[in-house]
Amino acid sequence: MEEWKRPISPFWIRDKDDFGRPLDPNVLSAARRIWERVLSLTESKLNDRTRAAEVLELTALAVSRTLRRHDHEPVRDLDAYLYWACLRRLERIAAKENRVQFGNDLGRLERMAAKAASCRLDGFPGEFQLNELLSCMDARTRRLFTLRCQGYSWQETAVRTGHLNGHSAEVQYCKGVKAAQQRLTRHLAPRSPKEAD
Repeated sequence: MEEWKRPISPFWIRDKDDFGRPLDPNVLSAARRIWERVLSLTESKLNDRTRAAEVLELTALAVSRTLRRHDHEPVRDLDAYLYWACLRRLERIAAKENRVQFGNDLGRLERMAAKAASCRLDGFPGEFQLNELLSCMDARTRRLFTLRCQGYSWQETAVRTGHLNGHSAEVQYCKGVKAAQQRLTRHLAPRSPKEAD
């Protein structure tokens, strides 16, 4: 039996920018040639093929503007140049969306910790993000998190961890989560070429 293949979406992007300036015809031709690769790339980076046209269009318009500048060196392989520009745009979008998703996961983390004993780490939708955050927590914050997941109240958690009261334990937990979030954000932040050297 023949394997089913997803049909290729039709290629379509605007041929003018928002100011009515035409898209460079060479860039438009290159965009047509790399369309299937950009579809595949968009699906792998964003898990959403429907955004490929938008990404390719915005990138093609930016490349066209760049090529229009007189001080820009000629591009030897326009297909590769446009493809790599799309890749960089997709990576920026994915990183931005991951930061937003990470912020939402902290809210989920807190709700999860507040639940009664039914808390299960393997059922958490963002298990990878949770594991990343837990790896950035200090031992004290991780212990507070574990006790809350086991269903202990803040007061019971305070008794078990040596805090003065439940409020004190909760404040220390919030500070620990915020510090872990900052460590993780620093760890995930893209480094500039100078820092990499």
